Amino acid sequence: MTKIAGAGISGLSCAAKLSESQEVTVFEKSKDLGAKFGQSVFAVRAYNTQKDFNEELKEIGFKNVSLYPIYTSKKFSPSLNCQTLKSKKPLFYNVLRGKSSESIEANLYERCKNNGVEFIFGKAADFEDVDVIATGARDVKITGLGEAPYSRVGSGTAGDYPCKFGYGANFVDASIENNTIYIFYDMNYAPQGYLYVAPFKESVTIASVGFDVSKFKEMPKIFGKALKENKILSEIIDGATELSHFSYISDYFLPKTAIIKGKYYIGEAAGFGEASKGFGFRYALLSGYFAANSILEKYDYDQLWKNSFLQELKEGLKARSMIQKMTNQDYESLIAIYKNIDNLQDYMKKKSRIFNL
Repeated sequence: MTKIAGAGISGLSCAAKLSESQEVTVFEKSKDLGAKFGQSVFAVRAYNTQKDFNEELKEIGFKNVSLYPIYTSKKFSPSLNCQTLKSKKPLFYNVLRGKSSESIEANLYERCKNNGVEFIFGKAADFEDVDVIATGARDVKITGLGEAPYSRVGSGTAGDYPCKFGYGANFVDASIENNTIYIFYDMNYAPQGYLYVAPFKESVTIASVGFDVSKFKEMPKIFGKALKENKILSEIIDGATELSHFSYISDYFLPKTAIIKGKYYIGEAAGFGEASKGFGFRYALLSGYFAANSILEKYDYDQLWKNSFLQELKEGLKARSMIQKMTNQDYESLIAIYKNIDNLQDYMKKKSRIFNL
């Protein structure tokens, strides 16, 4: 019997694999699945990776996963000067979160239930009584930073480790080009970060991701200002139906070990996230799967996750130190430099550590 704290992506991934061979109980303090982000869209990087994400999913047991490929990215400077990049192969795979039958949570939850996993919703687990910590990013409220529900691998606070925060909204029936992701660089709307528009069929998520944590409490106001003042965003949501808002904050660090006092830390509870852009979805899936394999087969969990994505985490931290020095004028200059590069091969030859996708 294995007990898991948290029914997010990493916890579900771990439970799905473990339940193939043993009994599993998952505790989730929310009253339902997918409550944190609602019906939101997440982008998973597909370019410049060792493995195609779709193939990687199959390797860890996924079947019939709904992925929305992105072949075009549009990056905008503060003045809305645009650089368009097209690729014959996916630049990203967008995934749907939440309760929808097409969501990644629904896929994992169905696998878990078919394998007999017991879910206890509306109850936070006793930390001493669980084997796997999958509590995700810090629990936050719009009006404050909140506190972590469990001890973490590090003692990370906003001042100790690179931190990412976000505030966004989910829509249906928005007006956006098919298979295209929009990325806006503007300190007025995304402090030291970026604002993105990610589609999944009729669903669209718009979110501002920032790295200047002192601005977190201002994010509802900053985000609302972006939707009103940015003419491209205004056109996208004109006539759309808003479903929900969400907010979060995450700490990123490189733990020497993700096993503390015999407990496996996975996903963002372990600090796994790409510090310069915020990609963490893939790491959540993989770390949950690796922890399960470690429990079942006695593999070295730390060696598994380090071999898979430690180098990516290190590169993200290096890029983060440079991004935090960027200004709006810097982004205007970079967009101008890259504006005439429209294919992935030339882009990857020229791209800087700062200005990755």
